[in-house]
Amino acid sequence: MKEKHPDYVLMGILLTLFILGVLILYSVSAPISQERFEGSFYYLKRQILLGFLPGIILGFFLFKIPLAYLKKIVPFLFFINLVLL
Repeated sequence: MKEKHPDYVLMGILLTLFILGVLILYSVSAPISQERFEGSFYYLKRQILLGFLPGIILGFFLFKIPLAYLKKIVPFLFFINLVLL
């Protein structure tokens, strides 16, 4: 059986987008955060703790799911996506 390896180019692109997004979030929200919460990192910490970390953990779990199984449940996932939209 062939061992699965992540796409390192895609991971690099995603990491770059994450870093840029965090920098933009910080630069936009720092004055508001400082005014409301007396700390300029409030929104940045929330985004990392409630957005980035759960996404990384979920991504690692989903990476372990076999592709054949995902192909079987794609119609169900598509329907769920339409309902959520």
